[in-house]
Amino acid sequence: MLPTREEYMKQLQFEKDTPNMEWDKKLFECPQCGGGVKCDFSVSYMCNPPKRKYFCPDCNYFTIF
Repeated sequence: MLPTREEYMKQLQFEKDTPNMEWDKKLFECPQCGGGVKCDFSVSYMCNPPKRKYFCPDCNYFTIF
């Protein structure tokens, strides 16, 4: 069972290392369709802290955080 987006974000705050850069890994549950949301590691938005695009391949949902 995948965590929700909020649970995933809380988990990231306590990790010292960067998230595992496996491009095909489902990270959290999609809020629209319930599928698995993945991270696009090919793009990093230049802000402080850096942000990444997260997307669902099933329903085309995406968010940046």
